[in-house]
Amino acid sequence: MLICLAAAVVYLMTAATVFEAEADLLVNPQRDLPVAVPGIIQQSNDPTRDVETAARLLETPGVARRVKEETGYPGPARDLLERVDARPVAQSNIVAITAEAPTAEASARLANAFGEAFVEDRTERLRETIAPLIAALEGEVAAGGEQAVGTSAAGDAVAVGSQLRFLRSLEASGDPSVRLESRAEPPPSQSAPRPALTMTAAGLGGLVLGVLGAFGMSVLDPRLRTEDQLRSRFRLPILARVPRERSRRSRPLLPAEMSKAATEAHNSLRAALSVSREDGLRGRVVLVTGPSPGDGKSTTAINLAMTLSSAGKRVILIEADSRRPSMGRAFGVVPERGLASVTAGRSYLVDALVPVGGEDSTLRVLLTSPGDHPTADVLSHVSAETLLQQARKLADWVIIDSPPLNHVAETLTIARIVDDVLLVVRIGKTNSRDLDELAEMLVQQGITPTGFVTLSRQSRPGYY
Repeated sequence: MLICLAAAVVYLMTAATVFEAEADLLVNPQRDLPVAVPGIIQQSNDPTRDVETAARLLETPGVARRVKEETGYPGPARDLLERVDARPVAQSNIVAITAEAPTAEASARLANAFGEAFVEDRTERLRETIAPLIAALEGEVAAGGEQAVGTSAAGDAVAVGSQLRFLRSLEASGDPSVRLESRAEPPPSQSAPRPALTMTAAGLGGLVLGVLGAFGMSVLDPRLRTEDQLRSRFRLPILARVPRERSRRSRPLLPAEMSKAATEAHNSLRAALSVSREDGLRGRVVLVTGPSPGDGKSTTAINLAMTLSSAGKRVILIEADSRRPSMGRAFGVVPERGLASVTAGRSYLVDALVPVGGEDSTLRVLLTSPGDHPTADVLSHVSAETLLQQARKLADWVIIDSPPLNHVAETLTIARIVDDVLLVVRIGKTNSRDLDELAEMLVQQGITPTGFVTLSRQSRPGYY
C-alpha cells in the first residue's frame, strides 16, 4: 500500500497538467435535395452512421493542417490530432469535440478551432464542388433564352433556374449538414492529474494488492506462522510457549541470559513433564529435537536441564548433535572425553561427565569433543541402550539434545527408547514441510512425541 501511495505521489509531482474542453458539432443529414451535390452528408437509413461519418471526417490531417495555420501551432499537425478526440454522443446528432491542453483557455481554443476548421474545410470543398455545376446551369439558362419558348422548354427553364438558385444559396451559406452548435468554454478545473482521485485509487489499489499478497504469501510461504497450524495438523499439546530473545549470540543462551518470561516458560515445561508421568520415575530420559536447524532446541535442552537441576534433581545433559555442537561454547568447556568416546567403550560415562557450576553441582554434561567422529559412526542400538542404562542409574533426569531427525537420523536409535520426545518449533521460522517430514518419520518408527515447545516473538506478561 505504501508503494502504491508513493507511486501516486511521484505521479502527481511529475505528471503534466491537462485541461479538457468540449465543443459540440451538430450533424444535420440532408434529404430530397434539388441537385445531387457530392460532399454533403445525406440522410441514410442508419442515422448513427451519418454522425459517425462526420466524427471520422473531423479527425483528418487536412483539418489538422488548417488548425495549425489558424492557431500558429509550432509543432507538426499530427500532434494536434493526438490531443483532440471526436466522438458521437449516443442517440443524438451531436459530435463531441474534446481537446486537451496545458491550460484551460488553450483547451477551449483548440476545441473551437477544430470545430470551426472542420466547418470551413467542408464549406471550401463544397464550393469547389458546386462551382462547375453553377457554371453549367448558368450556360443552360443563357442558351434557353435564345430558343423558342414552348411548354416543355418553359418547364425545363424553371427547373434549371430553381437548381441554380439552390446551388448559389449553398455557395453563400456553406455546408448545411454540419454546424458548430456550441462553443467550448474554459473548464473550471483540470482533468488530469486529479490528486484526490489518484490518491484514493492508489490507496484502494494498494490495499487490494496488499491483501492478495498477504494471502498469497500465507499460501505459498512454507514457514510455520501460527500455533493454530500445529493444533489443526497434529493432536499434540503445547507444553510451553517460550518468547524469543533478542540476543544475537551464536550459541545457546543460559538461564541467566534469558528474560523472566522465558525463565517462567521453562519452569512451566519442567512442571508439565513432571506431572505427565510419575515424578518418582528414576532416570527419566527426554529427547529434545526439532524439524529444522536453528529452531532453538539446544537452548531449550540446556534451560530445561538447568531448571530441573535448580529444583534439586540430578540431571545429565547429553549433546548428541555432533554435526553442529554448541554446548561447549555455551558452558565455556572443552571436554577431554566426549560422547563418541563413551559409546565406543574407550571411556566410562562417569568419567566423561563434566559438572556445570562446581563439583557439587547436580547438573553434569556429556559433550561432543572436537576430535570425535559423527555420532552416526559410533552409535548403534546396543550402544544407545547401554548409554541410557548407565545414565538412568546416575541421574533422575537425562536430557538429550538431538539434531533434527528428518535431516540427520543418527539419534533415531535413541528416540525409540527414550521416555519423552519434545519437538521444538519456532513460529515464523520453522519450515512446515520439514515438520511434516519429521512427523511422518516418527509415525513410521512408532514414536509418539510428548508435545511441542513453541518459540515466538509474542509473549504474555508475567504474573508477578
